[in-house]
Formats: sequence, structure tokens, C-alpha cells
Amino acid sequence: WSKYGCMEESAALHAAEVADMEDATVMVKDKVFVLLGATSELGPFHTLSRLGATIAAVSRPGSSKMKQLIAAAKRTSCTLLLPLKQDGINNNDNQGDVEAGSDIEDRVGADLIEDAPALGRWVASLEPGKQLVVVCLAYLDGEKHVRATLGMDIICEMVCKERKDTALSYIVSPATAHVVSEEAFQDSQARLGQTPFWHKLFRYAGIALTPQDSLIKQAKTGLRVLNGLASLQGPNYALAKTFQQWRAIIARADGHVVSANHGPSTRTDSMVSHQQVAVALEGMQIVPPLVAYDREPAATLMAALMLWDLNHSSSVAHPNVSIDHPMSLFVENSVHGGIWRCPYSMDSIGPLAFVAGKFFVTTGCSPEATLPSSSM
Repeated sequence: WSKYGCMEESAALHAAEVADMEDATVMVKDKVFVLLGATSELGPFHTLSRLGATIAAVSRPGSSKMKQLIAAAKRTSCTLLLPLKQDGINNNDNQGDVEAGSDIEDRVGADLIEDAPALGRWVASLEPGKQLVVVCLAYLDGEKHVRATLGMDIICEMVCKERKDTALSYIVSPATAHVVSEEAFQDSQARLGQTPFWHKLFRYAGIALTPQDSLIKQAKTGLRVLNGLASLQGPNYALAKTFQQWRAIIARADGHVVSANHGPSTRTDSMVSHQQVAVALEGMQIVPPLVAYDREPAATLMAALMLWDLNHSSSVAHPNVSIDHPMSLFVENSVHGGIWRCPYSMDSIGPLAFVAGKFFVTTGCSPEATLPSSSM
């Protein structure tokens, strides 16, 4: 993946370092992982549960995904803490107390939008002797995504004020305006000069594949800023994900550890449930180095990078590590799915991606150059 260009070398090296550990359980000891939107398909629940972590899971009450999560926890050695909605959120239940099909199973959970202040107090009260790691994962369609993000932000702010050693974690979206590395920019320019003839036909005809022209070096900082905003995602998504970047920057400036790595375009239910998005997701891979990730490897990879950040003092997640600019927090460990190194703007790829996904690309497949067999 790193050699193909759909993730940065730092992400590959650090994920490999975690994978090579003889005992990765040491990375979750003395921590409570608070998963806001615990049923997120890109979230770290399954990785953390297999490592025997203590997990406080927050999701909407009574959902089938929450029941599946509880059942999955029982098959591991993890400790699962759940908010119980009973005249307010004030109880914790571990995995042994929630029986499948029981009434209590329908009442555990909370709404990030409606219950944010109560959840903030509940999270701040958990396991006083351990470090809290608040992982912001919730995604909803439309304006509810903005409101859910605000709910998560209220919780983060409350808990960070109450517990000074609290760490935060986000999966940052490349579909925002953000800083990219100079090396990635140079690679995108090199790729533009090496594009095949059929790319040039689409470009000169003005149909698609407009060169990425937003990577202008900023005069004051010398940084490259990529305009990754995509019309397909819409303004609510852009606001919510940018909002998360702001909180990450503020929390780090206040002395908190903040893991905030870019995550790739992935075949999650929220993506593939929209037919046009699902088709374009597959079709975009016709333009290297864009890649659509499967859910399980993407979630495992992002969990590994979060654990590396939390446990390595050399990570930029730690506020004592010097960085060039607050936005540089999001450069290391980036799994951007190829957007950084793609020579074209994402909006200009859209029409071609839809046609390619509809007629020429096999659903669920990755580009051959990303597969191990291609290098053998």
C-alpha cells in the first residue's frame, strides 16, 4: 500500500511495528478506551476487545449493532462498560451483566446528541486510576452528523477538563482542507507528468481529470494545503470533520495526547448503501493510486496506528513533540487512500469513476499493484 501510494510510509512502518510485537496487550493496559459511536465499522472495538482492553462503549440504545457488539465482547477477555439509561446515565455494566435478549440489553446505550452532558459526567467518573482515551467515531447522514460531532465535542471538553491526562483519538477525513507532506506533493506532480494517453484525452476535452491545483505552498508557513473537499460528501460532512480537526488542535495545545490519523475511503455500510457512492467508490480505483479499502483491514490498520500514537512518545500525537504548524498534526501516519498523491482533484474524477465503476471495474477488488502477488 505504501509503495503504491495509498498510504504514507510512516503509517506502514508504525503499523508493522505494532504487528511485530510479541505481546501487544501492553499497549492497552491502564487505559479505558471510550468509544463514542462504538459500532462504527472503522472503529477499533474488535481489535481492542481481542487485546483484552477495558472499553466503554457508547451507541444508541436497542440497536442491532449494539447487541452484536455485546455478544462479540463476551467471546473475548475484554471488560465492557456500558451506560445504562435509567433516570439518567449513571450505571456501568460489565460484559457479564448483560444477557442476550434481556430487557437491560435494550436499555444500555445513549444518544450522543440528546445525552451529551450526562455522558460527559459518566465518562469522567470511569476507572479513576486509569487513563481515558476518548475515541470519536460517530457518523450520521446529513445535519445529524454535525449535531453528533457537537455532542462528542461536548463530551471531550468536559472530560479533558476533569481528567487532565485524557487522550483523544480521531479518524481524520482526507475530504477536507488539510496539510500534506512535501514529498507527497512532489509525487503527485510526477504522476501528472506520467499519465497515460487516455487521461490526457479526458483532460483536454474538459470532461474529467482536472489537475489538482490547490497544493500551492503557503507563503508564510511553506506548507502544502490540499483542498480535498468533495461535492459528493456535502457541506455537513465537511463541517463535521473540520470541527473534529479543530478540537484535536485545541486539545493538543492544552497538553493532551491526540491521535488524529487520516483514514481511507472504505466499503462501509454508510458508503455502499448509497448506490451512486458505491459505484464511484469502486470506479475511482481506475486512477492510481486511489484505493477503496475493505472494512476489516482498514479498521485494524487504524486501530494499530492509534495504539502506536498512544504508546510512543516520539509520535506527533504527544504535545511535547515539536511540529511546524498546528495543522501538521495530521501529516504523520496518514492512510489517505491515495488522495494525497493523486494528480487530479477528486471532484473531477467523480464522473469518470461512476462510469468506470458501472461498467469496467469489478466490485470488491483492489488494483493489482496493491496486492502481494503483484510483487512476486
